Amino acid sequence: RDSNLIGSEMGTGKSLEAIAYAVQRNAKKILVISTKSGVNITWPDEINKHLSSNYEIIMLRDSEQRNALSNKTEATRWLLATYSFAARNAEWLRNQNLDLIILDESHKINNDHSIQSRSLTSLDAPLKLALSGSLFKNNRNELFSILNWAFPEDFPDMDTFHRKYCRNEEGLLRLQYELKKRMVVRMKNEVLRLPTINSLEESVAMTNKQRGEYEAVEEDFIKWYESHFKEISKLRGSVVLKKLHSLRKLAIQPKIPLITELLTEYVVRQDRKGVLFTTYLDVLDQF
Repeated sequence: RDSNLIGSEMGTGKSLEAIAYAVQRNAKKILVISTKSGVNITWPDEINKHLSSNYEIIMLRDSEQRNALSNKTEATRWLLATYSFAARNAEWLRNQNLDLIILDESHKINNDHSIQSRSLTSLDAPLKLALSGSLFKNNRNELFSILNWAFPEDFPDMDTFHRKYCRNEEGLLRLQYELKKRMVVRMKNEVLRLPTINSLEESVAMTNKQRGEYEAVEEDFIKWYESHFKEISKLRGSVVLKKLHSLRKLAIQPKIPLITELLTEYVVRQDRKGVLFTTYLDVLDQF
C-alpha cells in the first residue's frame, strides 16, 4: 500500500520498520514528524544505526536549516520536524515535493478540531506512514483524523465515519475489519525474546536513631496539621507536600545500604547496566 498504519506495541521497532519501508519504496525525500526527543535523539540514532547508503539528515528547526534544502544533492534526505514546527510551516512543507511522510506518535493529531491537526493533515505525499502504539485513547471517533489523512477516499468525512463505525457493536466489528486491511500490529512477545522478569521485595527496619528522627518529624507534622486544619484548603498544596517529603526522605535512609548491596551484586560485579528510580536528587547524590 502507499499508505499504512503501524500500530505495534512500544519497543517493537516501528521506526526501523518505517526506515525499511522508505528504502523498499525508494523514497528520496522523507519528512518525519515526531516529538522533540524523537527529532533530536530517536530518529537520528535509528537512521544512523540502520542505514549505510548515501543519505542526509536535516533537522528542521529554523530558517537556516530550511535553506539547506535548496542545495542540490543526490543523497536521500531525511527531514525531521517536531509537530509544532510542521504545523507552523505546513504551507512551506507542502511545496517540498516530498516522497514520504511519516507521522510518528500519530495519536497527537486525533483531535480533528484542533488547528495543529488540521494543519498537519493538509500535508500530502505519494507515500504515507502513521506510527503509534496507542492510536486512540477514549473513543473511536479519534481515529478519524489519521484515517482521513492516510486514506481520504475511504474515510472522507466525520459524519459518515461516525455513522458507519461508531454507533454500535456492528460498527466496531466493521472498523476492526477495515483496520486489519491497513494496519500492522506486533506485540513484544511476537518479535523479542525477553528474559523472565524476577521481582524481589525486601523489608528494611529502621535503626533506633533513625526511628527517633522519623517520629520527631512525624510528630511535628501532626501538630502543624492539627493547628492548621481549618485553613488547609486555603494553603497551597506544595506547603503540605513539602512537609510530607521530609518524612519520605527519612524513610528512604534505611534502604540505602540494601540498595547499595543490590546494585553491587547485580550490576557492578556482573558488569551490567541498571536503572535506579528515586524522587529526590540528593538521594541520587548519595549513590
